[in-house]
Amino acid sequence: MDLGLNNKTAIITGASRGIGLDIACMLEKNGCNLIINSKTQKNLKKIKNKFKENTHFICADTSKPKDVNKMIKQIKRNKKKIDILVCNVGLSAGVNHGKENYAEWLKMFKSNFLVTTNVIETLIKNFNNLRGLKIICISSIAGHFVTNAPIAYSVAKASINTYVKNIGQILAKKGITINAISPGNIFSKNGTWDKKIKKNKKKVIDFIYKNVPMNTLGSTRDVASLTCYLCSEYSNFITGSIFVVDGGQNKSYF
Repeated sequence: MDLGLNNKTAIITGASRGIGLDIACMLEKNGCNLIINSKTQKNLKKIKNKFKENTHFICADTSKPKDVNKMIKQIKRNKKKIDILVCNVGLSAGVNHGKENYAEWLKMFKSNFLVTTNVIETLIKNFNNLRGLKIICISSIAGHFVTNAPIAYSVAKASINTYVKNIGQILAKKGITINAISPGNIFSKNGTWDKKIKKNKKKVIDFIYKNVPMNTLGSTRDVASLTCYLCSEYSNFITGSIFVVDGGQNKSYF
């Protein structure tokens, strides 16, 4: 299927590994010109050989407004139009349940909520013609129901979902669509589940068989495929929606 993404310009934040990296690779395969962001130059250097020579790599901490402002202005100098924005940055590591404090809440909201809103708001402020822009925010099933994930992380992801639902109505007036994807248990090399499997494979298998009806971990490709669809012309009438990719693990979505 031709998704109509040829020569579209896409920004992907947090794209040096895992879900973000697979999204970037799949968008490029579908003809997109990429602007890839990561927090460190070291991470960007590791992936440069995976992409075409015309790919732009920008180091910026998207939790910091000054970094984001500098990044967007740099992009504006090189690109007249942005067609796709994928906000993938997130941090799941947090304190144990019941150990939350001010510093933890602030860290998790900066790392899982503001990393998204900073980029969206700055992009809209700096570019005049964004009609047709498609924004995809990577959330989590932890934002829908109680899981073993850190509480502050879960609340921050729930805030992303609420943000998407509400801002979707506003952005629609500008011809911009925004949707979110909530992945479940996704395997990626050197990722959380890879480390858990290496530590105790039986425990992971037991957990998956108990909680996931499809009895398997998801792949980064599962999330990337849906992202590409939501970036395509086939999703023009979809906005303010949250899509769950979790193998049927959902319990009490709201």
